[in-house]
Amino acid sequence: MRFPVFLTLAASLVATPVLAQDGVDPIDVIGELSRRTVRQLAHDPREFAEHAIRQVFQVAADGRLTAAALGTTEGLNRARARARILGDFLELDLDGDLQIDAAEIARIEAHGNATARQTVVSARVTLDADGDGTLSTAEIVSAVSEKMESYRPHDTALRDILLFDMDGDGSVTPDEIGVAVRLLAQSPALARAARLPQAGAGKAMGACNMPTPSEAAEVVFVSGYAGDAVSNIALSGFDRVTTSAELEIEAGEGPVYVVATAWTPVIWEVTGAVDRVEAFVGNVHQSRAGVVGLNKQRVHLVTTKGCLPDYLKAADNAAQLGAQKLLERRLGRDVERVVSFYDMGRVAVPSGDHHLSPIPDPPEDGIYAQSGIYYRMTETGPEEIRGGPDDPTTALRARVRGELNRLYPGGVVAFAEGDVVTLGQARSYDVLPHGAGILQLIEAGALRGTKDRRILIAEPIARFPAGMSGSFRTTFLLGEGVPLPAGNPQQSEVWDAVTGRCILGALCPQ
Repeated sequence: MRFPVFLTLAASLVATPVLAQDGVDPIDVIGELSRRTVRQLAHDPREFAEHAIRQVFQVAADGRLTAAALGTTEGLNRARARARILGDFLELDLDGDLQIDAAEIARIEAHGNATARQTVVSARVTLDADGDGTLSTAEIVSAVSEKMESYRPHDTALRDILLFDMDGDGSVTPDEIGVAVRLLAQSPALARAARLPQAGAGKAMGACNMPTPSEAAEVVFVSGYAGDAVSNIALSGFDRVTTSAELEIEAGEGPVYVVATAWTPVIWEVTGAVDRVEAFVGNVHQSRAGVVGLNKQRVHLVTTKGCLPDYLKAADNAAQLGAQKLLERRLGRDVERVVSFYDMGRVAVPSGDHHLSPIPDPPEDGIYAQSGIYYRMTETGPEEIRGGPDDPTTALRARVRGELNRLYPGGVVAFAEGDVVTLGQARSYDVLPHGAGILQLIEAGALRGTKDRRILIAEPIARFPAGMSGSFRTTFLLGEGVPLPAGNPQQSEVWDAVTGRCILGALCPQ
């Protein structure tokens, strides 16, 4: 490699910079560097040097970066990534014997939340190599190793910094970084290699209304089906469910350019080091989106079909690669990270670490339901209530609360209408969506349970809760003298308690 020779020769020329001496071509030096490093160097050499020196001291306390020190740091980062993957499996190991047996799998499939069920079913189907119904320690370790094959370091800049070893002693100091950066920044070849944007940089990209990322920005694409919390704000009217997900911007150096899509209307709550966010780009062609935590100048909501990748509902490598390539074509540059999940709780950006909200503790009255079985919390733990609670409304509350906690462990997240950056209107639900609305109306005394597990509308209500489909599908009984509520019950049915007729609902008998 020619870098040490070039820099050693050039060190004496810093006062009067000359890019090439004795036939040394700077393009050969630039060719050794990663594309991202080239872009960052060309964009802001001083900022690159300052960031590089900080990184060196984070790895080596004495300020001398060596391959050994960097290798140790990379090894620790890889070990942390491996531990996170292994932890996903160990969370299913209920008895702590480092394997997941058939009984544990059956319990999780029957009583676990949506994420646990999805994980254990996928593991059972794909990882049980010997078909004995147990995920052994060896099978789990093999699965972790396979997943780690796609691991790539979050930041490879330090590998490039190792090339700045001017004196060939096997270490790189801050002084060597300073000299190397000054020399490279003066090379016309650097600007050519970086393909820096010229006129119009930073302006909206045609009909897509997407700003061009700066050269220093790290582009991260986040996608999923829905948030793991119910929002109190409606983005697409009161008959559609709006959920919420948190994007926690991690502390660090340099700007972050965030692109986010979802299948359902989502309010993205941006927290943490929000000053790092250069731009937030959301897709509202497929579904409405809103942003809390950023000023509207940094939020760009795209309405044109095809500008952004469609939502990704799981960590599908092929789909992620396709989305990455599409977004790179749109932006004209690399996308550093693509992360996708079905349910989105708190997503750390730019690392992509993901945490679903923990399932809430049992309620104050101690009664809850899972998979149709009722439990009462006692001092020694949960105790099954055979036949269920005597009071039908207590039973209804327990069923709805259990299902709401399973599907939306983040509960209900409250925002102020004026804090939501969106297209159109952000309006507060008068009746919350899904089970949250049912619980709200039970507490108001408007809804009651019945012995045959239907819901009596005993008092007038403003409207049906949004999202009364799937696991929230039910049968409403319209009490005598109670007006028909506004809204769409979707897959649920509404029967007249007096006449016994089905009066509303897509599934009413013909």
